[in-house]
Amino acid sequence: MEKEEKTKTIEEAFNLVKDAISKGVSKYRIATDTSINETTIGNYANGKTKPSFANAKILLNYFNSFEIMDAGETISIKNDFIDSPKIGTKERFIEYLKSKGIGQTAFEKSAGLSRGTITKKTGFSADSIEKIAIACPDLNINWLVTGTGNITNEDKSVSITDSPTSNKDIKILDIRVCAGHGIGFDGDENKVIGYVNIPEFTGCYGITVYGDSMYDMYMSGDTIFVREIKDKTLIDNGQPYVVITQEDRLLKMVYIESGGLKLVSFNPICNPDGRRKYPDMEIEGSRILHLYKVVGKLARTQM
Repeated sequence: MEKEEKTKTIEEAFNLVKDAISKGVSKYRIATDTSINETTIGNYANGKTKPSFANAKILLNYFNSFEIMDAGETISIKNDFIDSPKIGTKERFIEYLKSKGIGQTAFEKSAGLSRGTITKKTGFSADSIEKIAIACPDLNINWLVTGTGNITNEDKSVSITDSPTSNKDIKILDIRVCAGHGIGFDGDENKVIGYVNIPEFTGCYGITVYGDSMYDMYMSGDTIFVREIKDKTLIDNGQPYVVITQEDRLLKMVYIESGGLKLVSFNPICNPDGRRKYPDMEIEGSRILHLYKVVGKLARTQM
């Protein structure tokens, strides 16, 4: 668009804000309806600043469906802009959570999102979308972002084969075998229990989950897909990893502490004496020989 047209759009929106407020429409009303900060609307009305081109387009769309009808001291407002439903990414995600019976706070904790991420007025960041995609493998991300398609991916069962069918097949390993001795997942000592072809996880390793220490983020029998992190200083705080030391292979949430790393089981279950069945572990980063970040999962019901 030419500079003159942009300037015209900004000027028109600027004048519409001042006109509406002069006729008794509150700054709060405009701010609430358009999601533009109330202080910013006030600055437009007072002539301190003019709208950005992006805000100008929002305001023009708003006021084009906004009719103020004076009737003595009464102001009647007809606004199709706010009467029409506007469903955004967060509204769609809340719909998804409701369909699954999952609470927002519980999901934020399980997915490693900051508390309040879902309720904030701002949209999801790219990092948040990635964490949601990992935590909700059945969620149709295209639907989440654009509203197009079905709320969930088509129900596809995935076949695990005894031998590879292509050079892109992913090995599924038994994490219980060859535990200790600091062996990574590329070692020949690992027991391969099957192969699966899932393009989005090409280059990863599949690991079968056993036990309930990470319930209900990962269930016993699920297959998680992990990608090796070569630089062990690049840990995403509070996210699930497979940690390999000289003695153990552990699937845990990893938290960065001042004195090292804290490995946490997602399952908070306690023993009868009140102590956690799966207590936190603290280790020095130097003890980690191999580090794999969990990037997705295949629920046992999908196999």
